[in-house]
Amino acid sequence: AAEEAEEELGSVLPLWEPTLGDVPRPGWLPKTGPGNRNVPPEKWGMTLRQFCAFIMSCFMGDEAKGGGSIAKFAEKRPDKTEAKHAKFVTLYDIVDSFVKPWTSNTGNGVALLLNSAKPLQAQLMVSHAWGEDIIEAMVAILGKAFAMDLPLDTS
Repeated sequence: AAEEAEEELGSVLPLWEPTLGDVPRPGWLPKTGPGNRNVPPEKWGMTLRQFCAFIMSCFMGDEAKGGGSIAKFAEKRPDKTEAKHAKFVTLYDIVDSFVKPWTSNTGNGVALLLNSAKPLQAQLMVSHAWGEDIIEAMVAILGKAFAMDLPLDTS
């Protein structure tokens, strides 16, 4: 009966929006940086290691500190055909639930906050679809890096 009610409500209510609400900012992410306006875009790099650590931190969450795992929310999402509303975690989810709240009013992106003392010159440009499974994208990026013999500290 509960599933039927949820299915019926899903047809009249707006699509589920993937957000965890107020997820506490992790202590390892600095609150200040040099600012996007002061650093050229080619120096907004982060290492492969930092990218993977950031993505995994969004998955792991810390429920003891009021945070949650985004994966739990994605599992409960109604089955929709739009990529933004998929049952897996997308970059839309990561940006809406973590990047935007954690960088809001800092004037910095995640990469500049992580590398505020020495912004990293981008050595690679990785392009991906926002609606794809972010774990599949991360595995593909790591697989390509391994095949090219790139160290995890490549930015």
